[in-house]
Amino acid sequence: MKSQDIILLFKLISLEKREKQPHKMHKLYSRYKDDIYCDLLAFKCEMNIEKAKIYDCKKEVLNTISSSQNITDGSAGRCSYCIDDKLSSFISDSIEREQSREELYSTRALEQETGISKSQISLSINRCIEIGLAIRERKNGFLRANRKELLSFIYYGIKYVFPVKPGQLTRGISTSFDAPILKGKLMSAGENKLVWPDAKGKTKGLSVEPLHKSCTYAATRDPEMHALLALTDAIRLGAPRERELAYKMLEKELRID
Repeated sequence: MKSQDIILLFKLISLEKREKQPHKMHKLYSRYKDDIYCDLLAFKCEMNIEKAKIYDCKKEVLNTISSSQNITDGSAGRCSYCIDDKLSSFISDSIEREQSREELYSTRALEQETGISKSQISLSINRCIEIGLAIRERKNGFLRANRKELLSFIYYGIKYVFPVKPGQLTRGISTSFDAPILKGKLMSAGENKLVWPDAKGKTKGLSVEPLHKSCTYAATRDPEMHALLALTDAIRLGAPRERELAYKMLEKELRID
């Protein structure tokens, strides 16, 4: 296993959390909130509607609207046109969302998000699948991190496989006890803060070698990545009590509700 594998797994978790963020139907279709016909359409049609079912779905919605709103035949005709237009837009948007979803998990997109080359991303994927830290969903083939096993490895093994000690005073991006996710919750052993060395960083502190050279890049692009990597550093660097608190927080961050 290589350190870049953990970066990849964290990114997969971040993407899955973003993808499965709980939301209600009326929020998903909030752009149609002022249109009663499209509100009903949103509740009658599912995201993954098949084209063969479009006609029946449209007919059902039209009947629902007509019966509930006492719409005349002429008005029902105008309503049908409204549904045709909005249904077409709804289906197009659904297809675009699905394509965007697939693009998020492509090696090209993962390279852009993590700073790890496409060839190394592919190698990491193969390694993670081989050792059981990643699996592909049967339904859509999307790559998912095995969060339970990853958490176990980080807690019990990461400080031995990827050991680290604070270095010289430098400028960089805060990590471990001094990162935003842990601010006010843990106290570091020394007076100086802990940072990943970075010329563009605004925090001065003792240097901590990141898990991978792309950590600062990935963390600045995604606050979720910063949080996961900082908690991991707290486990790598902390005393038993500090490691235990960081572990519990990391366990919470890895949940996808």
